[in-house]
Parts: sequence; structure tokens; C-alpha cells
Amino acid sequence: MGRRVRTPLLSAGLVLVSWLAMAQVSDLHLANDPARDLYRNSAFVHGYIHGYESGFARGDLDLHLGHDSRVGLQKVHAGEIGYRSDFGDQHVFLRGFRQGLTAGYGDAFRGDAFRAVAQVRRMAGGMVGEAATRKDFDQGVSAGYEAGRQEGLKQPLTSVDPQGPAKSCLEAHRAPAYCDAFGRGFGLGYADGSVEQMATEVQTAQARESGQAQR
Repeated sequence: MGRRVRTPLLSAGLVLVSWLAMAQVSDLHLANDPARDLYRNSAFVHGYIHGYESGFARGDLDLHLGHDSRVGLQKVHAGEIGYRSDFGDQHVFLRGFRQGLTAGYGDAFRGDAFRAVAQVRRMAGGMVGEAATRKDFDQGVSAGYEAGRQEGLKQPLTSVDPQGPAKSCLEAHRAPAYCDAFGRGFGLGYADGSVEQMATEVQTAQARESGQAQR
């Protein structure tokens, strides 16, 4: 994972200001972003990117102010969600927001790079216009994300065929739109799960080394 070299409080402040500016023009996700078709079709992914941005800004600030990470997540207010009715199903948006919030906060608090935008744009590859059935598509993304995240949390990590989840979904006789979305969501969830697993392994190793040093 890449580490960022930053001037502590100045960098944290700039990240927070940048996020607040983006929150005020959040429709940029739908208007100018290369992944706009994915955001338009999936309230889950749109909520995820909002949550990741919010969590990353909060985590970056807490890292430099020396706050406890568990307290930091609790300080993210409901007003930061930035939901509007044209974004789609509010409950789905919120579910995605919470997943992104956790991922973004964890990345920033560990000092890791901001990765969500690049990952979502890869996830959107080949997608043009609106899905035939937006509801099925969004359900597939959400289910795929959860399945991918659980797979990413397993030990040891193994390589995953990018086309495998969608193929397995089709073999289970699910709708093509659902399965396409499932495969896209699986990749994002797997990335988050594997990052979380690796971070936990690093923390465990550090704790072990610290315990041995104190003996």
C-alpha cells in the first residue's frame, strides 16, 4: 500500500476543505465523472463514494489530531450523507454510504492512499447508459459487494477471476442485468475486504512484536 507524505495539520485541513467543496457540488458524480453511468444506475455505489469521501476526510483529520479511530467514525453526522431524492432508493444509498464510510476512514487513518475513485471507475468499465432494470442492477451491485467483501476477508487471499462471479451468477439462472452488476460489485467488495484483512494482519504482527520487545 502506498504511503502519503504530508504536512500534518495542513494536509488534513486541505483534504477536509476539498471534501466539503465536493459535497456542495455532489452532482458532479452524475454529470462529469467517467463513472457517471454507474452512479446513475446504482444508488449503492453513489452512496459508497459519498461515504468514502466523508470517511476519508474524517480519518485524515483524526489521524493528525491523534483522535481514537473508533470515536472518529461515530462523529460523522447524518447531514454529511448528502442524499437527494434523484439519487435513487434512500435505504440503498445509505447502505452504500456506510460501507464507503468505513473503507475511507480506515484508509485515511492508516495513512493509505485515496483509492475509491480509481476503483469505481474500473468497476464502471464498459457500462454506457441506463441499465434495463435499474432495481435489479442495484440489487446485484449491493449483493455482489457483500459477497466480494466476505471473500476478501478470508485467509489466505487468493486470486479471483474477474469474470467468475458474474458467470456463477448466470449459472444460477439470475437475470443478466443482475449478474453484470453482481460481478462489478464483487470486485469493489473484494478490494475492501482484502485491504481490511491485510491491515488487520499488520496490526497483529505489530502487536506481537511489541509484546516480544517488552519481555
